[in-house]
Amino acid sequence: MTLPEAIKRPQRRIIPYRGLIIDVPTWVDSHDYHRAQQQMHGLLMHSPGIVAGLEVRAAQAEAAGDSIVIHPGVAMDDSGHTIIVNEVLRFPLQTEEEGIVYLTLQYREVPDETVRPPGEDQSRPLYTLEAYRLEERRRLPEESYVELARIHVSGTGAAIADPANPRDPALDEIDLRHRVIAGPRPLGQVGVGMIGPGSVYHVAGLMNLLQAVNTTTSYRADFKGTIDLKQEVADCQLLLMAGGVRFNVTVESEAFLKNFLDRGGVLLGEACGAITNSTEESVDFRDAFGELAVRLGKDLAPVRQGHPLLTSLHIFGGAPDGIDGPATIMADGGLVYSSGDFGCLWNGGRPDQPAPRETIRSAVELGINLCAYTARATQIHSLEQADP
Repeated sequence: MTLPEAIKRPQRRIIPYRGLIIDVPTWVDSHDYHRAQQQMHGLLMHSPGIVAGLEVRAAQAEAAGDSIVIHPGVAMDDSGHTIIVNEVLRFPLQTEEEGIVYLTLQYREVPDETVRPPGEDQSRPLYTLEAYRLEERRRLPEESYVELARIHVSGTGAAIADPANPRDPALDEIDLRHRVIAGPRPLGQVGVGMIGPGSVYHVAGLMNLLQAVNTTTSYRADFKGTIDLKQEVADCQLLLMAGGVRFNVTVESEAFLKNFLDRGGVLLGEACGAITNSTEESVDFRDAFGELAVRLGKDLAPVRQGHPLLTSLHIFGGAPDGIDGPATIMADGGLVYSSGDFGCLWNGGRPDQPAPRETIRSAVELGINLCAYTARATQIHSLEQADP
């Protein structure tokens, strides 16, 4: 049961009276009402994800190979089902070919014990055991699930390992960046992806930003990984593009980006000095992004006091300083350009150029505003689509 289905479902319960016959349909209706209410509470008051535990680690024993260990814990899927894993599980991966493997947890109901009712020839289940299914998959399931981890298998036979850098796991290392932690139902939810590899500093900075959004605000931001513009952008509302050189976007990719922006999505382009090993703004990247803006029908203009990017949660009187001093932020609708290299600031600055604490704090608050701004833009588009 999804949230839209739950809202449309009639809330009807049995009114008992003297002489009421408690037959099988009556019993089922009575108990299904309470189960539905429990699911409704989960859907309306909470966001799905991992509630507690369910840590995933590489097996440490000798000759562990491709085995991983899942620790006990609790999760809730997006249908409102509570999933409990009550023991430590050692899970051997079967996949050897190169590619991404998803480790997913799904709610399952399993018949338990049997009884033969009077007058019947066959036995029936007496109980339903509320259980789970743990799987390794090449694709995420279409039905409700909770992702525990993913691994980019190299196909070389290397053993699975814990990540040396959890914010940027390597091949054959456990990737925990896509785990969603359950919590109160957010004001808005934002899927965040990166176009192209960007710089390692921007990836790490983005993970820091998402952590700040999820722990200090009523919004939820989830990392969706690298986005390939060879197809429609499906599950992201915010895209980040970091670069230091001129780039080209195909006509087909431009169409996908235009559709993305028309749906209320936000695209941030950032000139990153860490990519070019320069303290100066990349003119080539800036010019290429400006040309892309024109082709997308956008007229970028400086962001000034009162713009939603400066007021959506934290209040700024103007664009905060970037990594190299005063920054320029330009926007038109969902298209945003920044010369501030805020992605590197979200990671504390460049390796050879640590930033002052106040500059980092302002950059993080601006990033939080960006996510809140995106959530609102997506919500407005959704409401417009639902208008009669």
